[in-house]
Amino acid sequence: MFDPNPKLRYMVVPNRGEAAWTIGATLRRVAQRNERQEHAFSRDELIEMLDAAIAAENGSAEE
Repeated sequence: MFDPNPKLRYMVVPNRGEAAWTIGATLRRVAQRNERQEHAFSRDELIEMLDAAIAAENGSAEE
């Protein structure tokens, strides 16, 4: 609430297991949206996109 650089989203979970379930559910939705569609991305492309998103969140110039 008073952080000068607040996160866009916060994951509020009691433990690592719940965090894994939450992230897993999000990844399942990504896989479902990508499955059998005209512009589906390969596994390697999806990993590249994930790496870029993580780098952007960490303020890194790497992509």
